[in-house]
Amino acid sequence: MLPPNDELEAAAVRVPESARQLTGFDDQGHVYGWSSGEPIDRSGVRPIFSFENRVKGIAVPGLGIVPRDQYEAPGFDAEAAAKAKWGDQYALRLKVKAEKGFS
Repeated sequence: MLPPNDELEAAAVRVPESARQLTGFDDQGHVYGWSSGEPIDRSGVRPIFSFENRVKGIAVPGLGIVPRDQYEAPGFDAEAAAKAKWGDQYALRLKVKAEKGFS
């Protein structure tokens, strides 16, 4: 479980701008936000912040950036969401990932 937003945002303020990794794009093609690049746990999940250092969402490998409330919902299943997002390409993406040595 991720720490509360206020704790994440307090830590975000301390990350130097040079260490921030820009990530994602909105519908207009603008950079969505940034992360510290450090995953929260072994699954690679990490918070994404706005440029005002507010939590915008959670980056989930293979899925993208999802709203925090969706990510923390009791029935949220990242694999099922990725299958729905990628459809027939899901199995191919897993195969390529395995061939490249990613788990």
